[in-house]
Amino acid sequence: MICYGKGHTESDLILYLPEDKIVFTGDLVFIGIHPYLADGYIEDWKSYLTTMERLEIEKLVPGHGNIGDAKDLRIMKTYIEMIEEEVQWMIANDMPITEAASIGIPEPFSAWWFEDFFTRNVQFIYKTERFSNE
Repeated sequence: MICYGKGHTESDLILYLPEDKIVFTGDLVFIGIHPYLADGYIEDWKSYLTTMERLEIEKLVPGHGNIGDAKDLRIMKTYIEMIEEEVQWMIANDMPITEAASIGIPEPFSAWWFEDFFTRNVQFIYKTERFSNE
C-alpha cells in the first residue's frame, strides 16, 4: 500500500501488487468518466499519476469506471492538463468564468460519463488560476 495524501481527496492511497502488476488507484483515476476536480489538489494529483506511471502495471482498477491498464494513468493526467490549457486560453483571451459552459468538451473526453462535471472542472481551475495569478 502506498499512501499519497492530498490528490483527489485529503487521504488518497493506492494498493499496488507488484508480483501481479495490478494497481488499485481509488479516486486518483477515473476511466471513461469526468472526475470532479474541485475536491482535489491538482498539482499533487498530477504528481501522483506521474509516480504511478513508473510502476510496472498490467491492470489498473480505478475508483470509477472499468478496469484498465497503465495507459489510463496518462489519459487521466492528460484530462487534467487539457482543462488547465483551456483555462489558460480563457484567461489569456479575457474570457470570463461565466463563459465556461460555452467551451465544448474536446475529444476523446466528449463521450465520457458525467459531462456536466467538465464545466464545473473548468470553473474550478479558472478560479484557482485567477487566484494564483493575482
